[in-house]
Amino acid sequence: MKYVHEYDFLFEAKQEKFKRKPLTYAFGDLAPSIDKETMEEHYGVHYKKYTDNLNDAVVEEKIDVQMGPDMQGIKTILRNIDKYSDKVRNNGGGFYNHYLYFQNMTPEKKTPKGNLSESIKESFGGLPQLKKHSKKPGQDSSALDGSG
Repeated sequence: MKYVHEYDFLFEAKQEKFKRKPLTYAFGDLAPSIDKETMEEHYGVHYKKYTDNLNDAVVEEKIDVQMGPDMQGIKTILRNIDKYSDKVRNNGGGFYNHYLYFQNMTPEKKTPKGNLSESIKESFGGLPQLKKHSKKPGQDSSALDGSG
């Protein structure tokens, strides 16, 4: 089993509720790519709201969450998402997406490797083309849940 950090397997197992995982870097460390204010808002507002709403939904719907290694509790919910309400789906997805977002960000400049690098080459022709594609005008995703 592969963990993002050595202690990931303990994070979810030691709690009864879902909690935001502490960052391993400061909010301003990703600048200029992502500014401090954006990081503060996403961690302190969006990620918190998804976490709180997910915990509320789990209680309201009496979902028996079996916490375990490698974020097993949320993964189990998401694998069986068709059993649950929109509140669980939207907030469970938002919680896990923000967890992944913050855990995979780093202030260190790195280029994609392995399967990710191959997928980028296959889909876009390479990293420069992906960056260019991502900045195309008119690509509005604001109507999608979680686009903020």
